[in-house]
Amino acid sequence: MNHSKRAATMATVAAMLAVAGCGGGGSSGDGADGVSGNVPPPPVSPTPPPPTTTHFTVFTRDLLVSAATSDTSEPVELESIEWAFTDDDNETTYDDVIAASGP
Repeated sequence: MNHSKRAATMATVAAMLAVAGCGGGGSSGDGADGVSGNVPPPPVSPTPPPPTTTHFTVFTRDLLVSAATSDTSEPVELESIEWAFTDDDNETTYDDVIAASGP
């Protein structure tokens, strides 16, 4: 009887070691690798760059100059441009634009 008691104890110990080696049979959910204290920090999303603005008068003048010098200009996507209007009360602001449009 001593032999069977010893075999039962050994089987129990072997089963406990097998379960302990598997992490207790369940997921701890403490971290990405299942080990408490080794949780990687969440990824930091980069902040988007501040929107760049396009000066409307300069853009218009450059567009008219390129249209006067080239018949094959590429189209420009206007909806994605953030416009800056800084020529509020300047009455002569468009003189160079008109001059750039040609004779």
